[in-house]
Amino acid sequence: MVREEGAYLPGVDEEIVDTINAYVLTELQALHLKAKRTFTDIFGQQRKAGDEWLVTFADAEIHIPDVYEEVVGEVEITTLSDREWCIVINPIDTDGKPQWGTKEVRQGRISFFLHPGEYLETEFSFGESQSGTKEVRQGRTSFFRESSPHAEGTYPKTKQ
Repeated sequence: MVREEGAYLPGVDEEIVDTINAYVLTELQALHLKAKRTFTDIFGQQRKAGDEWLVTFADAEIHIPDVYEEVVGEVEITTLSDREWCIVINPIDTDGKPQWGTKEVRQGRISFFLHPGEYLETEFSFGESQSGTKEVRQGRTSFFRESSPHAEGTYPKTKQ
């Protein structure tokens, strides 16, 4: 595979099999990839067959999928305001592996990509709950907004 910019003239013993376009990444969009077989990617990371991961703008501004990489799709960034929070199911650890069966609360002014295997919990009813929090729904994800400000680490009292 030729990864350099510019014109390329194939040799007599070479044949152009396919042309793959590069994906342009932004701060708001990442690329979801899956390994077709075990290999070492362009970033020096060994990927096993079936592994899934994201390539973000922090990794590269453009990405040309390798021969053993399958593009699953593009992932939009999730952004929370200072009064919103969400629950992430199967959050990834520092090694990039999902922690199956665990949950993680993310709150405050934060932007993040949902990595492969992660998803947002959506098993809440609409409207105001007993604690006074309201569900704000954007697309297919659920975010929660505090109805009244309170100090971090304290929780609103429930009605009894």
